Amino acid sequence: MSDCTITSKGQLVSCLANPGTVSHIKAEKKQQKALRSAVTGVFVDALAAAKNLNDDQTRIVGKRVEKLTELACFNLGMKNPLSNKRIAVDKVCKIRDEIIDMTVSVGNPCPLQPLLGDIHKKISPLINMMIGELPGFFQGLNMRAMSAVFLKRDPKLLANARQVLRDVLVKLYDQIKEQGNSEYNHIFEANIAYLLSIYPHLIPDEFEKLSIPQLIEGEWKLCDYRIQRIQLTPKIFGSPVHAFIFKGKTEDGKGAPPLVSFKGTTYPTDDGAFLSILSDLNPFVSVGEMNLIFGGKEFKSELARATKEGGKARIAGLSQGGALAQIAAQYYPDLVENIHAFNPPALRGRLANKKLSSQPDIRIFWQNRDVVSGLGCQYNPNAKIFYTIGEQNYGRLVSHARGLVAEKDVIIVKLNTKRVNNSFWRKAISIIQTIVSPIIFILLSTIYFVYRLLYELLYLPVRIVKAIQAHQNRPRLLSKMATANKV
Repeated sequence: MSDCTITSKGQLVSCLANPGTVSHIKAEKKQQKALRSAVTGVFVDALAAAKNLNDDQTRIVGKRVEKLTELACFNLGMKNPLSNKRIAVDKVCKIRDEIIDMTVSVGNPCPLQPLLGDIHKKISPLINMMIGELPGFFQGLNMRAMSAVFLKRDPKLLANARQVLRDVLVKLYDQIKEQGNSEYNHIFEANIAYLLSIYPHLIPDEFEKLSIPQLIEGEWKLCDYRIQRIQLTPKIFGSPVHAFIFKGKTEDGKGAPPLVSFKGTTYPTDDGAFLSILSDLNPFVSVGEMNLIFGGKEFKSELARATKEGGKARIAGLSQGGALAQIAAQYYPDLVENIHAFNPPALRGRLANKKLSSQPDIRIFWQNRDVVSGLGCQYNPNAKIFYTIGEQNYGRLVSHARGLVAEKDVIIVKLNTKRVNNSFWRKAISIIQTIVSPIIFILLSTIYFVYRLLYELLYLPVRIVKAIQAHQNRPRLLSKMATANKV
């Protein structure tokens, strides 16, 4: 076998079709970029032919083929050879085949951005930040939104945002039914799960109603749900962390699958803001696990009650909420059907490797350029890890919070779970976390609990006065009640 100097993509295709005759390919002098372009062009053509992609999908792949090549090399456990002057033909063939095998879908027939509408963009900049146009993301950082996030909760702004999400969910159902293509069900389910993962951050009212599309026995149905809040952390810890259980019925009155949403690390004016940070930094358990250790008994009881009528639960969460979704699947596998975890840190090894009585469908969505997914020790060995490549290379913070899976030109690929868990950088970062986290956790915990103690001591006289007043007023209230009963 010999080397072959490539001068055109057609010549490269011929070499790849006969790998036994050529061992390496190379470019003429100063034509390395042309060789790289020819190789990636072959990858695009191979994927388009194998997946029967249309012109628009092929265009999407062409824009992101370099990233696809990088991910294929990761799955194969090899360095990207395209920067070399001589490229082994067998490696090119392996990368080409891996790109075809790992690519789950190209494009999204029902993106969420068009469902917002101009009015919704104006009344709810918070939602536009998550699923709207990128300029809208920065326009969303107006003074009112900033004040609501950092200074004082704005109930009207939050109510507007929740109304927008409810409208988007109904419009999405209409589009899914109109589309009628089961090939994209995994994207539709992920879009709905992403919306549910951000809904609790908008502080919904207890027993608030909303309609949510659900895939039940292969058919999409619009189900009516009510929200129930479950307090996970004790009152003595201050502003509590909640889990949210959605209980509902289908249009024909049958029980709908119960849904669960966990909050991620939240903003300062939301409930449980500081406790969510402490839960992030707790070095002794997985991220978020502290919350289920405290409130797991009540949560499991309510979840079991919900599953009796509607079947096993479907859980969603973003960031720390995604970690909690994983933990719930490990703690209560018999009650969980599937989870959608967006950009979650991985679990502690002992929890990830826990033997389960049944195996829920665990779907991890790791978004392009997100860093939080690289934290933690490992994911459940049976988890499906999907890498989502959005329309642009967003900044780290945007990539972590924004729903890339909801974009029109999204590409979803499946990563090798074993390689994700065993990567050098994950192990290195885990060691650094183990060293640094205890120091920060102990410092912040001490500050927080001293503050809580002082608060309780200063507020104690007020509570005593209120208790005395209530005791003094009790005979009067009993008298009023007796009079009312006589009447």
